[in-house]
Amino acid sequence: MKSFIGVFLLLCASHIHAQSLPAQVISTSGDNFMMTNGSLEWTLGEIMIESYSRPVGFLTQGFQQPSKVTITNIEKDMENGIAVYPNPVREVLFVKITEAGTYTIELFNLQGQRVVNENSIVQSTSHTQEIDVQPLRVAMYLLRVTNISSGKVRIQKIEKY
Repeated sequence: MKSFIGVFLLLCASHIHAQSLPAQVISTSGDNFMMTNGSLEWTLGEIMIESYSRPVGFLTQGFQQPSKVTITNIEKDMENGIAVYPNPVREVLFVKITEAGTYTIELFNLQGQRVVNENSIVQSTSHTQEIDVQPLRVAMYLLRVTNISSGKVRIQKIEKY
């Protein structure tokens, strides 16, 4: 009887198959592009992220990652007496000015439209201007800080995420 049960279980185990679920993405939008040397698939609004690693590379599903994200350091990026941080920025961009003068701080989108225009008079050796970027869309911007007194201009790429 024990051998019969053992043979029965062995036969049943050889015929058991796991479920196979098709790959499915729940998202708000997306598309895919196929070429002879590769393909590109993208989605927006996915609620799940999954990563796979192989010796030749990795794949992260459902999440578009930039190849490099750099957060600037105040002391490292002091140029013309001006430091801009954090970059990338989410809510508030700080412009630290260490030279006295009258300044114009402008933020432009990549279509050339000015989205922020502020003036600041710096009389001491250190002043930090706060710029609220929270209402702006996620995009790349150009910040131009002009010292009207000396004519010095600093232009920096700003990433809003």
